[in-house]
Amino acid sequence: MNQIEESIVARIAKVNRRRDASEIAKAIVAAARYYEIDPLLVAAVIEVESAYDPRAVGPIGERGLMQIRKSTAKDLGLSWGDAFLIEENVWAGTKYLSWHIADYGSMAKAASRYNGGSSAYAAKVMLRYNRMALAQAHL
Repeated sequence: MNQIEESIVARIAKVNRRRDASEIAKAIVAAARYYEIDPLLVAAVIEVESAYDPRAVGPIGERGLMQIRKSTAKDLGLSWGDAFLIEENVWAGTKYLSWHIADYGSMAKAASRYNGGSSAYAAKVMLRYNRMALAQAHL
């Protein structure tokens, strides 16, 4: 496990004591590297969306760690039946986040668009991202 994975595992343990924290961290790092996104941003989105609970269900039926909507899953090529699977959900959500980064050019704007344009949501994501980045800098 590399340093960034260890940092994400530590954060998951602080927020939600998951037995699958290592699996979640590995999926975050792999997908983030593939899509050229800071893995801490992906972790921050997951923390706000689901508190690292792969079985989370949102108020309008969103599923998994990154709270993927059924219509978005289809656009991402994610089988709705696989939306609760850690790796599949993280890869799909990270792909979706990367589209917003490409379109809007900043992490905060991308986070806002990830959640339909909510600036309050983006502020929550960026607060968590900054906390994780600060903790990472002190390692």
